[in-house]
This record gives sequence, C-alpha cells and structure tokens, in this order.
Amino acid sequence: MAKYRNTRTGAMIETTYPVSGGEWEPVQAPTAAPAVAAAPASLPVEAAANTASAPPKKAPAKKPAKKAPAKKSASKSGAKK
Repeated sequence: MAKYRNTRTGAMIETTYPVSGGEWEPVQAPTAAPAVAAAPASLPVEAAANTASAPPKKAPAKKPAKKAPAKKSASKSGAKK
C-alpha cells in the first residue's frame, strides 16, 4: 500500500492504487516510529489548527423564568356584598 499526503490540507490517505494530480504527494515510510506523534511543522496553519482539541462547549443560555399569571381582582361593579 502507498501513503499520500495532501500538500494543501495535510490530510493523509493510504491506498493500493496510484494517486496522481491535485495536491497529493507520496509519503516516504519513516525509518523509525516516533514515541509521541506530533503535528508536522510543515502543515499549513488551517491543518495545524485542526489537530488541536475542540474548544469546550458553552452551556446553553438559561431562559428567563415565566411570570406568574396576574390575579384577577374583583371588580367593584360585579362584586357581591
């Protein structure tokens, strides 16, 4: 299988078929695997940003509390004595 890297996005693919055209370049197999994989320094800024963890999600805004319905007051004309 051959590995290819997109020079614009930094995306990596592995396929049994040759890839030609576009911004794909073959990747040489590393001689020794690094202990901790890090983002290559040659990645564009957009691709390097995609390797970082996502920002924490914010809690949804709370809705204001509903007001209690107004109490009906007895009108003077309809009130019984």
